Amino acid sequence: MDACLVTQYRIDGDVIRDASICCDFLVMNDDRRDAYLIELKGSDIDHALDQLEATAARFQTELREYRVRYRLVCSRVKTQAMHSTKYKKIHEKT
Repeated sequence: MDACLVTQYRIDGDVIRDASICCDFLVMNDDRRDAYLIELKGSDIDHALDQLEATAARFQTELREYRVRYRLVCSRVKTQAMHSTKYKKIHEKT
């Protein structure tokens, strides 16, 4: 297994303290130049996707040298929500 330099940031509440829309975490693999935006959500996939996109836009300059990947962790998602056009569009990007 390859060892990589990885940093983790809690975005919502720590890095961004105002009431703006943002995801929960950013995990950066500096060796592979991958940045994972992570949102923990109960069931509202549409809102979670908005949060991921807004965070990517907000940190676009800082992440320009990274492949930005979205990760959504849901606890109660309906299968129909995963077939939405918005979800498919985001899923194709990452």
